[in-house]
Amino acid sequence: MLFFAKAMMSWRAFIDEMSSPTTASPAGLIFMTMALAFVGKGDAGEMFVLLAAFLHLVLVAWFIYMSIAYQTMP
Repeated sequence: MLFFAKAMMSWRAFIDEMSSPTTASPAGLIFMTMALAFVGKGDAGEMFVLLAAFLHLVLVAWFIYMSIAYQTMP
């Protein structure tokens, strides 16, 4: 919840943190934890699992893009 609150309340700081592959990588753990916490919780849980999977996919695409932009990929 704090992750999403920070994204909503402090958008510029959130984007600044997500622009660095080093500080963006722990966000993937948040989405994996969210998916595991809601699995098996009915229709609402399924919606949250799909949302977490989609957000994780967006994060991976962003991570790869920023890694290529900063040339940090080996």
